[in-house]
Amino acid sequence: MQLKECKDTRHGNMLIGSTMSGKTTCWTLLADALNRLHKEEKEENGGVEKAKYDQKKVIVEALNPKSVTTDELYGAFDDQTPAQWREGVLSTVLKQMVSAE
Repeated sequence: MQLKECKDTRHGNMLIGSTMSGKTTCWTLLADALNRLHKEEKEENGGVEKAKYDQKKVIVEALNPKSVTTDELYGAFDDQTPAQWREGVLSTVLKQMVSAE
């Protein structure tokens, strides 16, 4: 419940804890439960696609921020003249998720 409340009120969340403390289990169970609620709500609506459901579908895109540099993660201007913006992993993933149906 704490994770759901945090997800509802914040743009980003971080789960921290010891190895094998249940961090991955916590967020995957929450995602599965929310997707099940979305599916049940859709079935109650007769399977008809509705513009707005009370419970949105959850799509997970996991990445390891330690595997790339800060500039690769967030994006940065390169050393060319004039400077060119290079997209980062986060902005690329967010653009793909926003444009997805």
